[in-house]
Amino acid sequence: MKVLHPHSLKRLLWDLLGGALIMFDIVTIPLRVFDLGDAPIFTVMQWTSLLYWSADIPRQFLMGFEEYGTIETRLNRIAKNYATSWLVPDLFILVLIGLLPYFLGIPGRLALGGPQK
Repeated sequence: MKVLHPHSLKRLLWDLLGGALIMFDIVTIPLRVFDLGDAPIFTVMQWTSLLYWSADIPRQFLMGFEEYGTIETRLNRIAKNYATSWLVPDLFILVLIGLLPYFLGIPGRLALGGPQK
C-alpha cells in the first residue's frame, strides 16, 4: 500500500473537499428548523458527506504526517498517530451524520435507505 505524502496535491484536494462539506453543513444545518422541502441537492450532499467521511477514516491510515520536521510514512506510526488524535472525532461525525438520524428518525437526514420524512 502506498502512503500519501502529507503535502501532496491529492491530500490538499481531499482536505478541501472535506472543508467544503463542513461549510455546507454549517450553512444548511441551522436552516433545517425551517421546512425547506426535500430538495434533491440536500439528498445528494448528505450522501456525498456520508461517503466522504466513510472513506476518510480508512484513508487516514494511509496518509503520512509531519512530526518534528520529518515526514512519517511508516504504517504503524501513522495508525498510532491517527488513533490517538482524530479517529474518535471522525467516528463521532460518521455516527452523527449516518447512523444516529436513522435511529432517531430525524427528518431531512439520510436515514440510510429508510423513508425520508
